[in-house]
Order: sequence, then C-alpha cells, then structure tokens
Amino acid sequence: MMRTQRGLRPRFPVQTLALPLLSLALLLPGGRADAGSHLWDLSEVFSNADGTIQFIELHQPTAACCELGMNGKWVRSLATGNQFTFPANLTGNTAFTSILLGTAGFAALPGAPAVDHIIPDNFFSTAGDTIELFVYDSVNTTSFPVPLDGTSALQKDHATGVWGTGPNSPTNYAGSTGNVDAGGPPPPASGDMVRGDTNADGTVTIADAIAALGYLFQGVQVDCISALDIDASGGVDIGDAIQLLGYLFSGGAAPQPPFPSCGPDPAAAGTTTCDAHAACP
Repeated sequence: MMRTQRGLRPRFPVQTLALPLLSLALLLPGGRADAGSHLWDLSEVFSNADGTIQFIELHQPTAACCELGMNGKWVRSLATGNQFTFPANLTGNTAFTSILLGTAGFAALPGAPAVDHIIPDNFFSTAGDTIELFVYDSVNTTSFPVPLDGTSALQKDHATGVWGTGPNSPTNYAGSTGNVDAGGPPPPASGDMVRGDTNADGTVTIADAIAALGYLFQGVQVDCISALDIDASGGVDIGDAIQLLGYLFSGGAAPQPPFPSCGPDPAAAGTTTCDAHAACP
C-alpha cells in the first residue's frame, strides 16, 4: 500500500510552467509584448513628376499600444538602392498612429505636416519600384503606379489591404495631417546657414546658446530661425538651447546638418525660415 508523504515539494520545478504561461498570456486579449514592430504597414506613397517631392507614410492599424521597436528597421527602394534606417525606438502609444518620411521639398510645402524623418530626393523611382518596410510589408509600384500629378497618392485601404489612389493625406507620428499640392515646381530652398551659429558670427560658442535664449524669452529678432532649430524639428524651443549647451560642454549630440559647414536646411519645415545668414554669404 502506497503512502503519501506530506510536505514534500513537487517533483518538477515551478519554473517549467513559467514560459508556457507567459507565452499564453501574451496571446490572450490584453496580453502585452513590449518593443514590437511587426504590425506596421506601408500606408501611403506620394511623388511629384520629377521625384524631388516625395513622402512615404507608415501606419499601425490596430489598437496595439507598444509597437515601439523600430530601432534598426528600415524602409528601402529596390530600384534606387536608397534606404532609410530608423535611428531609435519610438515612444508613446502606437495605437492607430503613422510615421511620415519625406523629402526636404515635401517638408517645405504649404500644408505639409512636419515630417518625422527626412529622406533624399528621388528616394524611390517614379518609373516603377518595389518599396519595402523591413520584412513586414512591401508595395510594387509597377503593378500599383504612384500618381505623379502632384495631388494624388497611392494609398492602402486599411480594411482590405488593397492599394488604390486618392487625394494625398500625409500624417505624422504626432497625429498632424495635411494635404499638399506639388503640381508646380518645388519651392525655393531656404538660404544657406550653419545650424547652431545662431548669431551668424562664423563660430558656434556659448554666445549662440545665449542668442537662442534671447530669441525665445526676450523677443530678440533673428534673420535665420533655422539656425536656432538645433534638432531640425521644424520649430524652436528650450530643448534646442539645451542641446546646443550639451554639445558645447558635455559631449552631447551635435546640431543637425548643415553643420559645421554652410549649406541649405534639408529639414526646412514648420516655422523655421532662413532669410539671411551672415556667416554664409
């Protein structure tokens, strides 16, 4: 007759149940897998006739909060070989959000929301291409041509996954949306400048951070607002002055291009303009 011994531990470790239970939890409604990214899709593709004004919109069409793991993922053109690689993960809630990649010419158009990332002109071929989003999604623009009239875009129906055309409606990660007309020639680029040289004296020093603070808090007028936009976000705020001070004194990130030499603003957008910059004749 077998006897049961009280107080004995189970003959298998409890840890053997941990992984199966965790996997099951992630599959159940409400389960969470942080830093995912596989739910992102290509959503909208736009170009003018000569390819100088283009944007590519990504969309996350579900209520998933945390499709944040975009660091190292890429969007690329098989025809041109151009590739944009995301430099960092996202932050915030990704439910039903979009990411907007656009050329500098697109970012400068009236009605364009601020782009999340700048891509070069002619990023994809207007004659037909395959655009890929990492291993998650792709679109063949030979089978589904991108309109080149400057107002229409190639768009994915999020309910069916079918591509079609319609009025362009670029949307960025912050949720700002717009509509552009790129039927004419591209707008002139902002004048040459050096980002960070806010007082236009040909050097970047603490005096430039002071000049930026004067613009923000004392109403000091400047001719080249783009030079104050240290992070190329399309606007100027206290964060720009802080980044410049960090670069100067604690090894922080350098100002975005053009820096340290003169050049046009590749991220001209939002409220930033550059009518003149004395250091860049």
